[in-house]
Amino acid sequence: MPLGWIDFSKAERDMIVNVLDNLTEDSTLDELGLLQIRNGFAEIFFPGTSTIQKRAKYFMIVPYACKDLEKQSITNPKDFIKKLDELEKECAEQLKDNSSNEKGIIGNRTLQSKKGDLWLKRKPSDIYWSGLKSYGIFSTSNNESPSKNEYARSVCFMKKKLLESKNSRNRKQLTKQNSGEIEAQEFEFDDIDAGSSNMFHKFWNIPTYKSEWLNKNLSIKLTKEEAEFLKNQIIKNYKDSMLGFLLENCSLAFCSDNIDLRSIIFCDNFGFMDFSTGPIKTFPESIQSDYKLAYDFSNFAYAIRIVYNLIASRDQNQEAVELFKVINSEIDKYTCVDLDAIFRRLMNVHSKLKEFLINSRQFLLDKKTEELKKIIIDREVSLKGKARAKSSHSEEIDPLKWYGGRFLDYRYSNAKVIVKDILEGLVNGDANVKSI
Repeated sequence: MPLGWIDFSKAERDMIVNVLDNLTEDSTLDELGLLQIRNGFAEIFFPGTSTIQKRAKYFMIVPYACKDLEKQSITNPKDFIKKLDELEKECAEQLKDNSSNEKGIIGNRTLQSKKGDLWLKRKPSDIYWSGLKSYGIFSTSNNESPSKNEYARSVCFMKKKLLESKNSRNRKQLTKQNSGEIEAQEFEFDDIDAGSSNMFHKFWNIPTYKSEWLNKNLSIKLTKEEAEFLKNQIIKNYKDSMLGFLLENCSLAFCSDNIDLRSIIFCDNFGFMDFSTGPIKTFPESIQSDYKLAYDFSNFAYAIRIVYNLIASRDQNQEAVELFKVINSEIDKYTCVDLDAIFRRLMNVHSKLKEFLINSRQFLLDKKTEELKKIIIDREVSLKGKARAKSSHSEEIDPLKWYGGRFLDYRYSNAKVIVKDILEGLVNGDANVKSI
């Protein structure tokens, strides 16, 4: 029997799709439902980001495209979304031609394939919409949080009202002209047109917008003006986050304690777990406290995933076997996680996940490996069903393959790209602007 969900609204569907997107980490599925914890800390450290965001420029491109469409006489929401889709594809084609050596151009592979006429199911506007709202680039006067489709409906509704108002005024003016009360040259609708501009201004806080933004020299790199704006918006809305702190304190100079945070951002091999070697001490105490919880949980989750791979491989995966020996020899390192503090910090953690984590930690401490394996198998079956749970069909899968991910990244690798783009824009932004 096919399964699905009832689509009550576009906003709810978008929320579910975003949740599904965030279940993906390094192209591996979360086998044991641990990513509720990862996503909770990711929102604390790097708000507005997601695992499928590629480059910071899309925080500019999406509102630019929407602003362009607001100027057009589109009154049907479906036509509005279709035009936005076409405009985003045009951007991708322009970026592909102009930035062929750059990574992170959404749709690049699709356009380069023999099926170039096809386009993406998830558009840049879908991927970045939540972040645009988080950073206050998209906003409404009543502080609502509409989906992309709801935004299109609002724009088209207001356009219809404007058109009706303009047509009504036309009729009144024509009646007066025919009656000889006024001359034809007195017809002016500038106040109506000006109202249109004011009407749409409330949706977008994007002072960098220029009507000629989409041109043959469109670049995936931020201009200096764009970089400054995006940096300020993130700091304004999330100053106390890891993301906000990095943007506010990364510079060409040393940050503090002889640690150059900027060089860390530009180091490809530096990951989230590496902050524990010293850089985390430069952050405020509140971030250090959250980092400690997230760091310890990542170690703990890694231990669970090692055992999962023992199960999946029937103890034939030699890497997992050796790693489990390391876990047992350093058990305190992998079980020192304060689960109660994590549950208090994140709140709304599923009760069954809490129970699984508490029992797993205790079995690890007591070195009750068989009991630990059993609850891991039960956990996966409860989430995926026995037919889909790898741990229930270990004889059918490759015992040498690693399943379920390793250390948690908390979206740091994605956020690092955004920060890097902004820092490069601040330094080299003017050089990214070419004459039209």
